[in-house]
Amino acid sequence: MPVSKRDNHVLSYFAGGRPVLDLMTSAELIDYLRIPEISKAKDCNNVIDNLVRMRGLPRIQLCNRILFPRKAVLEWIEKETKWVIRPQIMYHT
Repeated sequence: MPVSKRDNHVLSYFAGGRPVLDLMTSAELIDYLRIPEISKAKDCNNVIDNLVRMRGLPRIQLCNRILFPRKAVLEWIEKETKWVIRPQIMYHT
């Protein structure tokens, strides 16, 4: 994912070249998390709804819209990442 600096902020980009903003819509979050690539769900919005409900995916509501703060999503991913430590070798699951 290409990265550039602007106004002392590091910007990431979606595959289509659009910048990843600090507040993402559901559609942007679906792209960001690559849900269509890793899920067999017919409706990717259901995957996001389940992550919010069952796994505590952070979101905020502004002007009657649900938005996902990028920084909070990255912190949530770190928290949800499971590491298995075995003698001499560390595996990521």
